[in-house]
Amino acid sequence: MKRFSIIFVLFFVVLFFVPSSADDALVFPKGVVRFLYYNTSMTADSFFDEDGEEISGGDYLGIPVIDMNEMMTWWGYLPHDYYIHKGKLDLTIMRSDFIFDVGVTDKISVRLWFPYYFKKQTKVSFYPPINGEEYWLYNALTGDDLPSNQIVEKNAKGLADMMVGYKQQIIGSNDIERGLRMAYSVGLRLPTSEDWDPVTNPHGDRLDDGQMDVGLWLHVDYVINDNLYINLFTKYEHQMPGTQKINPNDTVTWPFLAPGCPYDNVAVDIDYEPGTYMFAELEPHYKIPLKDKANLELLLSFAYEKEEAGVYKFPEELAGGIELDLEDDWELITITPTFTIENWDKDAVPFEFEIKYTYAYDGKKYPVFNRWQFNLKIYTKLF
Repeated sequence: MKRFSIIFVLFFVVLFFVPSSADDALVFPKGVVRFLYYNTSMTADSFFDEDGEEISGGDYLGIPVIDMNEMMTWWGYLPHDYYIHKGKLDLTIMRSDFIFDVGVTDKISVRLWFPYYFKKQTKVSFYPPINGEEYWLYNALTGDDLPSNQIVEKNAKGLADMMVGYKQQIIGSNDIERGLRMAYSVGLRLPTSEDWDPVTNPHGDRLDDGQMDVGLWLHVDYVINDNLYINLFTKYEHQMPGTQKINPNDTVTWPFLAPGCPYDNVAVDIDYEPGTYMFAELEPHYKIPLKDKANLELLLSFAYEKEEAGVYKFPEELAGGIELDLEDDWELITITPTFTIENWDKDAVPFEFEIKYTYAYDGKKYPVFNRWQFNLKIYTKLF
């Protein structure tokens, strides 16, 4: 059941890129502080497969269909679809991000980013659920037991890996009327999330990969006039090698592990070498003046992202030193419309409020998700 190992590794990797929002080439004037609050809700129950076709999560995981119609009709019932039980996958994220940006000079700003998951849930179950009579009849006729309705259920919440970053504007300025504006950023993701132990907490899950990652971002704006500019945002992130805990007796996720291993009932640290992540987004910004110092801004982003799969290296005494290449590089194309209300009245509190919806347009080996974001940005002068 290699698909099970893929889904769980993929899911915690997905979390790092939520929310994945573009960043323009603007920087903050010296002493200006921006506080951002991102509220993200994301759900998925299907996948893009290797060919880019959307299929159910159960089919992607390779969960066999249980058809009880023959037995139930023999027992006297009429055939019906609710005696056909298929695998069903539900992925859910509810997350808040607290971000602080500070203008160090008129060309340089720094960032602190604290993500917190209120809910990170993975469910794999049979639907419709197998009822008690089916369990009894199957056992009476075959001597075997049907599998549990709830195949997998994992929940986690808490502080994830925080991020620190540095941004410098190298071409143009915030107030140019027409032309090119460019900035670059570098950042680190720090392993601040709780280290998950799958033996003592079998229904928990990783919040992040718990490793240090390094990123390089490029921000390019082409300003057409006071109300319109086009942003190109790209980023490259290298995830550093580290270790992750696994349950050596979990032969569902890791089917090549034999029961009764030398680490019985103790979580094992195995070496993990993640791949690299690339992202590119094109986003036109159009501003509509509403009244004095207030605007409505409309954005429509087109994003492409791709990640190379990681490799697990198992200890010699556990699995003969096997290296498991997940062979699951994924790709994703999304479209995100955004509506923003801005108020720049300095006599009040300058703020922006955004509503975003991200549509998964196309992809390979990735969840087909629905994502909503509600973002609040507040500005103040610190020094």
